[in-house]
Parts: sequence; structure tokens; C-alpha cells
Amino acid sequence: MLLFMPLFIGLIIGLIDLLLSMLLYRFTQVRLLANIPSIVAVFAGVYWLYIGYVHVRGFEGAAYGFLGIFTVIAVICVLIYVNRKMSKPTISNI
Repeated sequence: MLLFMPLFIGLIIGLIDLLLSMLLYRFTQVRLLANIPSIVAVFAGVYWLYIGYVHVRGFEGAAYGFLGIFTVIAVICVLIYVNRKMSKPTISNI
């Protein structure tokens, strides 16, 4: 429970971030605007890691730390995926 719940919550946050990034890019075609949800989620993951290590400590702090680590990993994967998908040339871009 200590490891799997933060993992699943981090993956859910990553999926929500992926959906938001893809929708923002589809409607605006601006790469910076599509990356804003991912950047905010990375900051949130680092904040959860900090809160878990400095303020909460103990087993509850470890859960916050795992949540922060899994969120950052999922969101960095989303950033890489979205930016690669956006940079592929299509017939409409040429």
C-alpha cells in the first residue's frame, strides 16, 4: 500500500497531464501552452517530495516522497512524448 497507491496516483496525474497537454496542443497549436500543465505537475511533484522529506517525515512522509517521485517520473515521460509528437513533421506543417 505504501508503494502502490502513490504509484497509481502518480500515473493518474500523468494521464490527466497527457490529456490536458494533447487537448491544449490540438486547440491552440502552441507548444509552450501545451507544456504548461506538465511544468506545473513537475513543480507539484517536487513540492510533494519536499513536504514528505522535510515536514512530515516517517512513513507518511515516505508516501508523500513516493508520490512526488512517481509524479515527476510520469510527467517527464509525458513531456518527452508530447514534445516528440509535436515535432514530427506532417503534410500540413510542410
